[in-house]
Amino acid sequence: MNGTELARFREPAPQKKNTALTIVLIVLAVLIAAFGVVSWFALNDPLAGKGYENVMPSDGLPKTFVEAAVKQSECSFSKDDVNGYLAYLFQKHNAGAAKKDVKLLAAAITGSSGNSVDLYLPVEYHSKRFGILLNVTPSLDKTEERLLFRVNAAHIGRLPVPVGWLLQKSESRFPSGLLLEGNTVSCKCPTASVSVLMVTASAKLSEFRMENGILKTAASLQVSVG
Repeated sequence: MNGTELARFREPAPQKKNTALTIVLIVLAVLIAAFGVVSWFALNDPLAGKGYENVMPSDGLPKTFVEAAVKQSECSFSKDDVNGYLAYLFQKHNAGAAKKDVKLLAAAITGSSGNSVDLYLPVEYHSKRFGILLNVTPSLDKTEERLLFRVNAAHIGRLPVPVGWLLQKSESRFPSGLLLEGNTVSCKCPTASVSVLMVTASAKLSEFRMENGILKTAASLQVSVG
């Protein structure tokens, strides 16, 4: 064995601490990259700028509902009908007021499938915009006289998030009258009435469901005089 071979044979092995440091740096780099990707997915709102925040308010839905109730017929409302009424309620109840650093910017249906709809709720949180999209199945609890909205899936931007986690985080900011039980949000059934001279007709929901993108409703009617 010559001197060169002997020197090569005696070279020290790499130190373990250098290997550990390399692993830590790699893991840190992966975590930073993953955080960047998650942040991009959460902040990237594919529905921004598509007009859902500028829907023309309309209060015509209750009137149509009462007219159908008088005729004892089922009533159908399109996505545009519902969005116009949501915009009206949003404006009437000042739903855009900030609550605990969160400002709701709009509420609109963007699509539907079968008996479910996609409800778009863009919000502003600490000067950052997030587009929340909930897949919701509406129904009616006739016994308790409450509207039920079961949340099947949730996204923040393009990022899917656990439904239960999102609802629990949002519960403290719910408007008065909304209750959360599991993954279902509920509220008391609204009533609508119309008066002509001394006659008042009041309608109460008896059907409330989505069917192929159309909101189907029906009502029982009570008439009083005086």
